[in-house]
Amino acid sequence: MPRALQVYVIHFDAPEWCAETVRSLLDSDGLEVQVFVVHNGGARPELPAEVRVLHPPGNIGYAGGANFALEHWLTTFDGGDWVALASHDVVVPADGLARLLATGMSDPATGIVAPTLRDTSLVVHDEGWVSGTLMLLRRRCIIEVGRFDERFWSYYEDKDYGLRATGRGWRVVIDGAVRASHHGSSSPMAQAWTDANRLLHRALREAPVRGRARLLFATATSALRSLTGSSAGRKYLAARGRALVASFRRGSLAWRAVARPGGTG
Repeated sequence: MPRALQVYVIHFDAPEWCAETVRSLLDSDGLEVQVFVVHNGGARPELPAEVRVLHPPGNIGYAGGANFALEHWLTTFDGGDWVALASHDVVVPADGLARLLATGMSDPATGIVAPTLRDTSLVVHDEGWVSGTLMLLRRRCIIEVGRFDERFWSYYEDKDYGLRATGRGWRVVIDGAVRASHHGSSSPMAQAWTDANRLLHRALREAPVRGRARLLFATATSALRSLTGSSAGRKYLAARGRALVASFRRGSLAWRAVARPGGTG
């Protein structure tokens, strides 16, 4: 077991949640935990003196914040094999990090390990991906898979990363004996971004013309449907439309690169 595990909390404008997350991490048993907070913006949480706050250049989303954290870890802690990424709303049981780390270390083929957020199976099982709410990543996995895709900004970047890891032969596992909790978000915008990025994920794996058409059709459909229905439904669809426009712009950067001479489309 390593002497210390570095945990990076990706935070944006949720100071009370973030402070609760940090307290639960510092209360961990079985190993030393060093906590860093990547502060993307908004109200800054009140944190213990031993917690270091890192400041990226503005709000760069969860994906950008995770990459900022990974770059800091890879260049600062050259001897560690595992690092943890956490959202600002997770609460971890006292023995959780030690158990997750032991699970990851037990099999050299495991690249990512995470707690369960809902089931009570109490067993370790393989998944195609795990939630970015809390994940431990092996150094060699990070080096092989690369960074999070910042075109997803926030929501769905964790699924994309997990699928890329499994595609390279790494095990991505959930330890059902470790149950974490998190506040999550019920806002229409959160669900809208998740749905938009799901479409973006699919579209980016298609030829540029087909991918653009998929996102444009979904955007137009959201706009038309937002004119009818309940107030809550209209609010969600309007948010989904805005998210899809942003997804289309981010996807277009990739498609323009693909469409250069020698590319597709």
